[in-house]
Amino acid sequence: MIRVNEIRQGIADEVKGIRNKIILNKVLETASLFRRAYSNTEYKTLTDAEWRKVQIINDVISCNNSKLKELRCVQAFTRNMLDEQCKRIMKERDAKRA
Repeated sequence: MIRVNEIRQGIADEVKGIRNKIILNKVLETASLFRRAYSNTEYKTLTDAEWRKVQIINDVISCNNSKLKELRCVQAFTRNMLDEQCKRIMKERDAKRA
């Protein structure tokens, strides 16, 4: 069985290989979210949206290859949702500039 310190070292080693600042920030955000979610006290501070993120990440990571079709549907849905959100933000920003 892998020990906690070995897992932590493995995480540190993997992160050292990431050079993209945006992705590093996402890894930090995800790690912070999971730390808070599984803390004995801080879990109480998570919003409903943050809990949903934790659940979604857990579900995606737990998927096996037979569920790839379902993951593609989730990916398409989230990309469309984010595209719509970006369009709305851009529209609001353009309206403020006008």
